[in-house]
Amino acid sequence: MRIQRRITLGIGILFTMILLLGIQSVGYVRQLSRATGTILADNYNSLQYAGEMLRSLNDIGQDSISRHALRENLALQQQNITEISEKETTAALERHVASLSDPVTEAEIRTVREDLFRIMELNMTSIRMKSSDTATRAADAMWSLTIVSVLCVLLAMIF
Repeated sequence: MRIQRRITLGIGILFTMILLLGIQSVGYVRQLSRATGTILADNYNSLQYAGEMLRSLNDIGQDSISRHALRENLALQQQNITEISEKETTAALERHVASLSDPVTEAEIRTVREDLFRIMELNMTSIRMKSSDTATRAADAMWSLTIVSVLCVLLAMIF
């Protein structure tokens, strides 16, 4: 084989490897981006709804708007169940909110507040676990890309 063909073949192989490395990198970044976005969106919404319900619960004895806001955010939370035991906790919360008497007692408020804290804790734990999984996947992607990059450099040295 002539030198010109070897150089052309070597450059072609290096170009192909660099292209594959770029495609692999973009794929990993997109995958991690989607995973992170999903983690934050669903769990953040649950935390936001629970926070709004806590604020409504603080003012529930003072005005009727608070009771409406509490039920409205509860309905939103029921549409946003993403974790394993969140459905049961939300169902318990719904029962406790439905059983609130007209002059709300402190015991009723405490029960609803405990349910809300459980929902918040479930979602915070989920965020931590999923973030840890995403960090592990990012580290794996970095190792994979490093290995492919080293192979590219070794092939370039051979050529």
